[in-house]
Amino acid sequence: MSRGYWFCTIAGAALIGAVGCSELPMTVAPVSRITCFDIVPVSLKDAVEVAESEGGKAIDAGFRALSEMACMDGHSGHYDVTVLTGQKLTLVRVDADTRQVGPITPLQSTTTLRARISAAERARVKLRDAVENAEAGGGKAREAHAGMNGGKPGYAITLTDRGSARSTWIEGS
Repeated sequence: MSRGYWFCTIAGAALIGAVGCSELPMTVAPVSRITCFDIVPVSLKDAVEVAESEGGKAIDAGFRALSEMACMDGHSGHYDVTVLTGQKLTLVRVDADTRQVGPITPLQSTTTLRARISAAERARVKLRDAVENAEAGGGKAREAHAGMNGGKPGYAITLTDRGSARSTWIEGS
C-alpha cells in the first residue's frame, strides 16, 4: 500500500476523532432543516388563520427558513400564505416566531395558481381545517396547497415528524 493511502487513513481518523461524527456538516445540515422547523412556535394552521384574518381564503401556504441554520440564529423563518380575496391574490408573510404579518405582496395569476383557486373554491373544507386533519395523524404540516385528485378538490399537505417528511392528501368535498 502506498504512503498516500496510509496518510489519508490516519488523517481521516484524526479528523473524525477531533471533530466527532455527529459534527460533520454533511450529516447535520439536512436533518437540521427539518429539526429547526419542528421547534418553530407558530404552526402552519396558525399562519393560515393569521393570513385569513384580514378576509379572504388561503389557497396555499408554506414554511420558508431564513437560512440553513436559522433556528440556531434565533430567527426561524416565515410562512408564505397565498390568499384570495374576491378576484385579488396576495402573498401574506407571517413570522414563524411571532405571528406578525410582514409584507403583503400582490400576486399575478398563473396557470398553477388558477388551478389551485378553482380547487379551493370547489372544496368545502378550508385549508386550515385540512391541515388540522392531516396533523391528527401525526407530524407537523410544513406546506399545503389546494388541488384536484381524481376529479375531487382537496389539499396536498407535506408533514414532518422527527426528522422525516411525508405527504398526504386531504379530500375537500
